[in-house]
Amino acid sequence: MVRGYEQFTGHTLEQYFQALVMENGQYTMVGNWWDRKGENEIDLIALNEFDHTGIVAEVKRNSNKISISDLQGKVENLPASEFRRYKLELRALSMDDM
Repeated sequence: MVRGYEQFTGHTLEQYFQALVMENGQYTMVGNWWDRKGENEIDLIALNEFDHTGIVAEVKRNSNKISISDLQGKVENLPASEFRRYKLELRALSMDDM
């Protein structure tokens, strides 16, 4: 039962940060991304289609469980045809950032 609670609150935290990023008006597209195999999931990706910048974030309840090097590996698996024109900043977001 605890696992279900952690998954639910983790997803809710992802939605919170997506809404926060959307509301700041700096990005034209905000969401998440995963590959077809389900191996590489990015919790938050926000893109500005005008200046070709963006952020990619790993969202976890506990900041100690976030690995920027793992996130970098996921970013390297993003389809180049869609994302190569963007300068992406990597971020770690947790309950500490609320």
